[in-house]
This record gives sequence, C-alpha cells and structure tokens, in this order.
Amino acid sequence: MQLTSLYASPADPIIEEGDFKAGTRTGDGKDGETPQDQEGDDTKNASKLSAICPDGLHCLNGATCMEDSYDKSKYHCNCPASETPGIFAGKHCEAEGDSLCDGVGIMDDIIDTDYHDVNNGMWFCTNGGECLKLEEDLETKCDCPYGFYGLHCELEANKICTLPCDNEGVCKFGIKDLSDFTDSRLDVAEFFGTANYHGMHCVCPAGFTGIQCEHTVENCGDGLCFHGATCVEHVHDDDNEPTYSCDCDSVLLEDPTAGLYCEHSATTYCPTPRGRDPKSYFCTNGGECPPPGMSYDYCSCPDGFSGPRCEFRAEDDEKCDLNCNAGKCFFGSGNENDSLLNQMDIYAPSDDFFSRESLHCKCQDGYDGEFCEHKIEVCGDEEHVCMNESRCRSTRDKFTCDCEAASTEFEAYAGKYCEMVSTMFCRSPSGLKAGKHSFCTNHGTCKGSVAIGEDHVGCDCREGFKGEFCEIRIVKKSKTNVAAIILLTVGLVLLVSVGGIFGRRYYLKHRQYEKHPQTEVQEQSMGEGGDLGERDLGEAPLGEKAIGEGTMREGDQSFERPNIEII
Repeated sequence: MQLTSLYASPADPIIEEGDFKAGTRTGDGKDGETPQDQEGDDTKNASKLSAICPDGLHCLNGATCMEDSYDKSKYHCNCPASETPGIFAGKHCEAEGDSLCDGVGIMDDIIDTDYHDVNNGMWFCTNGGECLKLEEDLETKCDCPYGFYGLHCELEANKICTLPCDNEGVCKFGIKDLSDFTDSRLDVAEFFGTANYHGMHCVCPAGFTGIQCEHTVENCGDGLCFHGATCVEHVHDDDNEPTYSCDCDSVLLEDPTAGLYCEHSATTYCPTPRGRDPKSYFCTNGGECPPPGMSYDYCSCPDGFSGPRCEFRAEDDEKCDLNCNAGKCFFGSGNENDSLLNQMDIYAPSDDFFSRESLHCKCQDGYDGEFCEHKIEVCGDEEHVCMNESRCRSTRDKFTCDCEAASTEFEAYAGKYCEMVSTMFCRSPSGLKAGKHSFCTNHGTCKGSVAIGEDHVGCDCREGFKGEFCEIRIVKKSKTNVAAIILLTVGLVLLVSVGGIFGRRYYLKHRQYEKHPQTEVQEQSMGEGGDLGERDLGEAPLGEKAIGEGTMREGDQSFERPNIEII
C-alpha cells in the first residue's frame, strides 16, 4: 500500500528546553543539516532527528524543513509521505500512524469513490486513535484517546484550524503533500505557490485540489486537467495505447487558460479582430502579443517558455502540427465564432486535410475555414463574403459575388458566396470543354453535351443538392421538431387561456368582497333554558339588503351575487 499524503502540526510542542519526550532521541547536526543516526540505539521505534530548521525547529523521522508561506523566518516540518520510513504526523512528525483506515467513505464493504487528496484515499490515526470504518467526516474519522486531538490524533492541545477551505475541504495543520504532482510536468511551485498558509492547508474531496481546495482537477490518462478542462482521448491507427490531452477551450473561468494541464491563466489579452471572441486571443506567463494586424500569430515568449501562447516550459518542446495553410496552429478545440463562415452559417466543401482533436487554426486576414483553406473577401460591414477570389458587387444596398469573373477553364465556382467548386465540366459532342460557364458542383452530372458557345444545359444533382449547377444545398427540416413546436405552442395558448379564466373569476370575487365586507357577528351566550341568544347582524346600509340575502345594492344590476354564509 502506497501512502502519499502526510501532515505536520505546529501546535504539538514535544521539545522543551532541547529535550525530547519519551520515545524520541536527539542527534547531532547543525541548523538545516541532516544528522547521522546514532549508534547503539536500544530504543525500539525511537524517533530519529532528521533536520534542525534555521529557526531551531527539530524535525524527526525523515521529515524536512519547509518555510512558512508568510513568515519567512518560521519553518514547519514536512512529514515523509511513504511507508518507508513510516507514516508520521505532528509538529515534529513524531506521531507514528498506528491505525490505517480502510478508506474514506467505505460503507458496507462498498468503496465510496468520494476519495480525498490524501494517501490515495486512505486515512490513518496516531497515538492509539481508532479509525472508524463507517465514518465519512474527516474531522471525526479518528476516534482519539483522551488528551489527543487533530484529524490524526496527532495534537496534545485542542487547537482550532482556521484556514478557510473551499468546496467542502477540511482544514488541517501542517504541510500539504504535493507528491502526486512531482512526477508530472506541472511546475508545482509555480502553480500552487506554497504548500501551507501559516502552517495550515485543506484536505480536499475528490475533484478538487489546492491549498484551499480552490482548483478543480480531473485525472486524464497519466496526467491531470485543471479548472474543468475536458479530457480528450486520442485513438491511433497503429494499435498503440490511446493518448490523452486537456482541451482548455472548455474551461468556464473568467480568464481563459492554456498549458499541458490548462494550468496557466491569461496574463495578457491581445487585440481581437472584429466579431471574434476576446478570450481566444491572449498570452500566458508574461508573453507579449503579436504585432498589430497579425492577431493569428504566436506570442513572443520570455526565456524558459514556449508554445503559441507561451503555455509550455521550453524543455517540454510541444509541437502544434496541424496543417493550417494561411494560418497558425493553436492548441485547444477553438471557438467556432472565430470563423466568419461559421458565424454566417456558410457551408463550404473542403479538401481532406489531416485533422487532430484539440488543435485548431487561426487564420490571417483574407482567409477562413477550419484549416484557413478558403480565401475570402468581406463585403461591407461583414454583411456578406465572397470566396475563391470572387469579388463583392453592391446593387441597391445588397451584396452579391461575381463567380464567373473568378472562374477559370480549370476551376469554376457557383453559389451565393461562390463557395461551391466545380467537380465536372460539361463537354461538347467532340469531347472538348464547353467553357467555364458550363459545369456542375457537388458531383452532379451534365444533362447533355454543350456545343461551344451554347448555354449551360443544367445538371442532374445528387441527393441533397439542387440548382442549375447543383450549388444549392438542401437542408431538410425535422418533422419531429416541427410537431414538437406546434404542440408546445398549442399547450402555451391553452395554459394562458385557462389561467385567464381563473384569473377573471378571482378578480370578480375579490372585488365583490371589497364592496361588501362581512358584517361583524356578535354571539350572545346561551340563555337560561338553553335558548340561543340573538345575533346582532347590524343594520344593512340604506337601500341595500343585509348580507346573505341574495343581491347587491338596489339599482346595481351589474351582476347577481351568490349567497354568502356568515361565519
């Protein structure tokens, strides 16, 4: 069993005037050094001095000194995090774990997946504390003997841990174990900043990490994804094991992120082309934006960093190898709104390019498409676009594209945006091309031969297309969706109608009560002999019958009021 999270406590004074309590021993060593083990030790399980910190703090059992996050003159003991030399906790790492829990959240022999970021989900108790199998609350998981306190029973004083924890984390004295990240390419010191706040940290539930459990985290292959990034599996054709990466474009933070694990937030926002998402144009790690007019280009990175957004360490040498033609490759799935063609819902057939998940292209001005493969001209205030070298034509405040002028004898274009490219030229009876005006797109076939100089004969189109050149794409509307919309509309109309009827009735009834409030009833007590005393109903207003007799004021013929029982 591999245990990967141990804790130290600054609130357990075991050393008084240089002497250790029973069961411990001192060793020789200068400040900050690790002394050699003493020979001739006849004390079983005796604690061994492993370091003396610059402030005089003694650390035992393989623990190392760690600087306080705020008071740089103060130190804490960072307890070892493996079965060898053992499991320890306490201010000096003097309390050995003598009771290992089966897990956190184990109920009826079923392992709860809500593990915490400690000991691979395991927990331990010291100083004779007993681990409660069915207890899920970390603060009471260890049943401590009298005189001991703390999450692991490692404290001899009932000190209150005051560090605020996010996401249902539990405050703990000592140094947070970050060894789970040391084998990754994460810059642990840069990302976490510290392993303690004033000698405290938070134990986090599954899905969270950080000194205060402030970061979301998800396992992704052999790595991790932070901040809610999507883990993407890449399956290869060579039957090798799949690889994994993090798609940072799915992160839902205020600031965008980048990096192997989406760990780097934006440090600089760059000028954004009109109509594009500003969150797609940024640099990390102090990178500088590309020159004006080159928003598609890479950031200039400071020493030690690399990548399109300076999101990688220089030694990582990550390659973005997507074929982007007139553009640059970036990591992440990208933003569909970065493409003007997508914004205008323009279908444009493309040649087959090699594509990879979690990579995308940013195009230089005048190009668009998934791989920046379409040359475009933007008409007016992005009101229209013309593709494939065609030019905008303005007629009565409306833009069209001159496809014929852009066509050649080798390639011709059709469509509202000249987006459809010829797949067949019609021919004359002798087999010669009839001209750039007679062709079919989307693999349609010519309806007949065309003599030189004759008009286009039209095309027989494949399913899903129509038009003189098969340039119009047919989009079928879903009958199911239409029916659902009709039913929803009818339901809303009925709901409003019924609500109106009941609302009208309530209004009339409420109005009736306001005009004729109930007369106070005064009951006299039962007289002698059991006779019921008289009820003083009061006098009805002049010209009106008493309430309960049937109608409203004489002369008011607006409506007949029902009888009302007086209570």
